[in-house]
Amino acid sequence: MSESIQKGSGGGDERVCAGDGAWRERRTVEVGKCADMVLLDADPLADIHNMRRIVKSIEGGAVYDPAPLWESVGFKP
Repeated sequence: MSESIQKGSGGGDERVCAGDGAWRERRTVEVGKCADMVLLDADPLADIHNMRRIVKSIEGGAVYDPAPLWESVGFKP
């Protein structure tokens, strides 16, 4: 299971063009880098059901609380 989660979270080239002509590594969180991510309060490698234990999600620099998103699709957090 852990291999499936790891493969689903990336793959491909580990370096991307930053737009300014510089190459930067992916899969790192650093000042000046963009990152879309989901923050969990439990380890999904220990139990796949922990993928539902979302604390916050970040996309395009915006931080989202999961409760309104879950409720919009009829799921009670």
